[in-house]
Amino acid sequence: MGKLTPRRVQTMQTRQLPRAFGPFYQAAMDSSPAEAPSYSRPSKIYSMRMQRPIHTMSITETAAASFALLHPKLFELWDQFMFGMAPENHFLHGHPKALGLQLPTTVGTLGIAERLGKLMRHPKIYDSELGMMIPVPVLGDLLLFLEDDKGAYCVDWDVKREDGDHGLPVREGQKKIALNKASRKSLFKDDLKTGLMDELGIRRVRISQNTFNSVFASNLTRLVAVHASCCKLQDELQLEIIEAFKDSLPKVQPPTDVIARFVRKGVSAEKIVEVLDQAIWSHRLEVDLFQELRTDVPLYPRASGRDPFVVYAQLFSRGSND
Repeated sequence: MGKLTPRRVQTMQTRQLPRAFGPFYQAAMDSSPAEAPSYSRPSKIYSMRMQRPIHTMSITETAAASFALLHPKLFELWDQFMFGMAPENHFLHGHPKALGLQLPTTVGTLGIAERLGKLMRHPKIYDSELGMMIPVPVLGDLLLFLEDDKGAYCVDWDVKREDGDHGLPVREGQKKIALNKASRKSLFKDDLKTGLMDELGIRRVRISQNTFNSVFASNLTRLVAVHASCCKLQDELQLEIIEAFKDSLPKVQPPTDVIARFVRKGVSAEKIVEVLDQAIWSHRLEVDLFQELRTDVPLYPRASGRDPFVVYAQLFSRGSND
């Protein structure tokens, strides 16, 4: 990523304000080499539900975004979103699902920094045209918009590689003195994020590579990569293939048995596997996602104790009072 400039700051604000939903949302920072941090592992995944790309900055973030998109109660996902610097409404404000809700507002990160008595520590850069320092917005990783029997709500996922990295800068290649200075800045940014989310009543969740079962995470990234591809098989044939896979579950048959049956009918194996993956992604075929998804190993039905939405329910929770 190039040096943060006033022009880049303006681009972030133009993309994010006014707030937008669905296909109209734009990430403040995209996954291109020109914008993604140099130490990151940027990726772009297309979401059928959001009708737009989702930009992620690490392998863990890609898995987290994939899991969020898989959740049946998710109706919006903001990636690389901006914490507002000025007073603004709740992130849900303006969405049809928020109609009738009494939503809190926020003073913004500048207001929070001032309340903490640390306004001068708010992130900023020098604008040579204005001849002065200008404030810089703080970015978040993933903001989930979910719905339960109480209505719509948000959960903020703060994604880092290791459990102890939240609120800290990336350590690679930094000297101790520089790291200490960067750590203080990063911790203060984290304080601003927490302060803003507390005002809005949004729970923050710490996500790391240890959060998810490794096999589960691998399955997620495989499924999300193909869920939006266009299957050219007729709907009736797709339904027949899905029903065949459903019938194979209690018989403990590997997918290769079903694949071979339809290959003999002239269907390509690649297309059959595509139908299988998309059926799993869309919940039409509920299998154990903690088992490696392989065509030569039997798939097993999703049991309650192996349901990822039960195992990881707290990640999507409103908070302690829900």
